[in-house]
Amino acid sequence: MGWGILILWGIIAIITGFILISMGFMREYGVQLAQAPGEEKPTVKGGGVIMIGPIPIAFASDSKSVVIALALAIVLMLLALAFVRL
Repeated sequence: MGWGILILWGIIAIITGFILISMGFMREYGVQLAQAPGEEKPTVKGGGVIMIGPIPIAFASDSKSVVIALALAIVLMLLALAFVRL
């Protein structure tokens, strides 16, 4: 396979991603507009980890999300170490 076809597939993947994200935003915005004024809004919980060298910096909307994010970061660090040693 030549580089040209790989570049083409990469561009198609990026454009498809932009389209799917845009459709998701439009769908979510439409759901919010359709809610009755007295209905309770759903809560969204999430978080993430930024690694600066060996130091993890965790952020999240609640403490349970921080624990999950840090656990996933530890698992990913162990996987990275396992593959580096191969």
